[in-house]
Amino acid sequence: MRRNIKFKIDLHSFYNRKAVFLVSLLLMVSIGLFFFISAFENVSPFVSGISDIVVSNEIELKNAITDRQFDGPVVIALDKDITITDGSLIISAFTNITLTSNKASGFYKLIGATTAAILQVDSGGILIINGIIITHTNGTRSCGVVNMGTLIMRAGEISDNYVGIGGSSFFSSVEHSYGGGVMNAGVFEMYGGKISGNNARAIGNGGGVYNGGGDSIFMMYGGEISGNTATNGGGVCNGGIFVMFGGEILGNTAEDGGGVCNWGNFTIVGGSITSNTADYGGGVYNRNSVLGGVYFFDAHGGKILDNVATYGDNDDDVFHDTDTNSSSNRDTPSTVVPNTIFIGMMLLVRAVVIVVILIIALIVHDKRMKKYAQPNTNQ
Repeated sequence: MRRNIKFKIDLHSFYNRKAVFLVSLLLMVSIGLFFFISAFENVSPFVSGISDIVVSNEIELKNAITDRQFDGPVVIALDKDITITDGSLIISAFTNITLTSNKASGFYKLIGATTAAILQVDSGGILIINGIIITHTNGTRSCGVVNMGTLIMRAGEISDNYVGIGGSSFFSSVEHSYGGGVMNAGVFEMYGGKISGNNARAIGNGGGVYNGGGDSIFMMYGGEISGNTATNGGGVCNGGIFVMFGGEILGNTAEDGGGVCNWGNFTIVGGSITSNTADYGGGVYNRNSVLGGVYFFDAHGGKILDNVATYGDNDDDVFHDTDTNSSSNRDTPSTVVPNTIFIGMMLLVRAVVIVVILIIALIVHDKRMKKYAQPNTNQ
């Protein structure tokens, strides 16, 4: 019986050493995969020379999008500039499309030639822009992209689009226009590229981006929103949730809010809002609420500086409308908190989760091994 006990204790020790080795190996692999994914999660497969379909005209492009519904992620590469003459390109539900360029340097253009938006992403659809230019022909009035699903922008441009009163941007009407470059009613994630040179004049909201409605979410991690023009919010008019982790909103022009006009919830923790111009709120105009709600502008980092307001006192960077129900939380003028702090915190949280899982696994493993070390009283 003593030999049997000793054998089982030795076996327990062997399994413990083996468990420590396996857990250490698992930890190293997990950390390695984590940093690998973090480094490359924003890179399109086409960067490595992989594409599913190459198209050179409007019919091929529309067929490629329509035929690959339910097929999972599909990368479509433009082989030349393509003009859209028949309505919008629709990214319908259960469709996951990446649009890029089959070009060594620079980007091919997707050119709208009608009064329809060039691209429309329906609810349940996914579009990734990774190296094309979305623009309209001169004199054509419409926004670049209408998004009601998920839109991810990694590289390329949404530029030189125009929407006015009665234009075909999704929410445009006989009194107002919305979203010269982008009209977002879904989820938009911006990692790179430019939204520039777009126009939503004639009582227009959001020259570059109109993020509308309580369910609309815009997450900005990089890229730039620049050189856009509108009545309200030259760069961004926000009526939903907008969180800015990085990137730049610069050189935009409006009557209210050269960079940002906010009547939703806007938070900046990184990036910069600079060199914008408006009558009121050169950088940010936080509007009052006519419906009794509260609009929030929270600045916990990033840079808001060098903006210009033509009228008003001390509101070059941020104009906070205190007439009714608006709220602002701004730490100090031109607050600067490196975005790396936020990123580091997120990395730490992920690491803690991994460690907790490993500890739980060790505890469960140790309890199981202890059962084998118990004396066998039947021998």
